[in-house]
Amino acid sequence: MPDRIWEALYELAAAAPLLDDPRLVHRPMRKIVESMLDQGFQRPATGLFVRCPVCDSEIGQICINVPRHTLDDPVHPERLALSRTILMEAG
Repeated sequence: MPDRIWEALYELAAAAPLLDDPRLVHRPMRKIVESMLDQGFQRPATGLFVRCPVCDSEIGQICINVPRHTLDDPVHPERLALSRTILMEAG
């Protein structure tokens, strides 16, 4: 079941930029992710489900370009590293 929820969250994240106000998607996504974590489920290590320490992108948002931080993927490398660190610490 958690895999289906994460899959649905990926779909919501992909659809959010198409809305007039993407925050309508990102706020509930953050609540769902927090609820999943509270229940003991681990987030995927994609970086999409943690806030970006470089550009402050919210959970579910792709990263944006900022000076001195290249963006070749949907998320900054620092965000991906943070996600992996959190996952390793969770055990």
